Amino acid sequence: MKRLWFVLLFIALVSIGLLISPINDDQDMSILSGIEKEEAIDHIRTAIVSELEVSDGKEYQVRIANNSHYTVYELNIALSYQIKTNNGHRSNKDKIEAENIVVRVESSSNEIVTIFIPTAYYYGKNYDVESLEVGLEGYLDQVTDLNKFGILGKIEKMKRSNSDLWIQEVTKDPLEVVRSAINNQSLKGYTISVDVGFVEIDNDETQRIIEMYCGSELAETRGWSADYLQEHFVVVKANYFVEYDHTKTFMDDGSLEQYFYLTRDIITELWSIIDTTSAVSVDS
Repeated sequence: MKRLWFVLLFIALVSIGLLISPINDDQDMSILSGIEKEEAIDHIRTAIVSELEVSDGKEYQVRIANNSHYTVYELNIALSYQIKTNNGHRSNKDKIEAENIVVRVESSSNEIVTIFIPTAYYYGKNYDVESLEVGLEGYLDQVTDLNKFGILGKIEKMKRSNSDLWIQEVTKDPLEVVRSAINNQSLKGYTISVDVGFVEIDNDETQRIIEMYCGSELAETRGWSADYLQEHFVVVKANYFVEYDHTKTFMDDGSLEQYFYLTRDIITELWSIIDTTSAVSVDS
């Protein structure tokens, strides 16, 4: 009888342990310290990569780059125009949200979200349509109240030297970055179709541009040493076919050849496009 009592007690204790332990483990994993959360938020970046004006409003494509070490969940994105004041601008609480939330953004990855702002939102109001503000709300690592975060601030439009805006997905493969940037032209309202031909690293052109950049004012401004450029800079040559709607853009289309300049982040090892040459027609 005594032996049976010990067996029953052991089973009861094991059962209680199985019920309690997973809950405690999940709670420990889900809670980020204030410093961890603040550092992660600092590495979530946004930018306007495309703006298209239509008859009834403006359509924006917003890139969310999650450069933190954590996955972001249930991300809600909203845009607004700042309100003009005598001293400059102030925040606008009246925001336009994206139609759908972004369910998941992995660490070291990007998402593109489209937000349409109707003319009725800003017409006749003291809004500055050139000064945009973005609001983000979501969860870091896991969906728990303690890991909920919010970001509110001004969002800038990405600028390219050839006045075009590339929607790129930074990765550890420079060829894939260029390939995705070309394919993502299809996301723009003025693109009818796009087809990537070949994408390859041009070693000769890479060395030529490195020699041109070394010791230049641009390299000094961006902190590019000769060693950095040798290890973390490449020129990618691409050939692709694109067809544009010429009622919406004056850019050349057809079979095009173009060079893309990319640099690699020393910490994340992610490549990104920092400049391009103008596209040149290769039609026979």
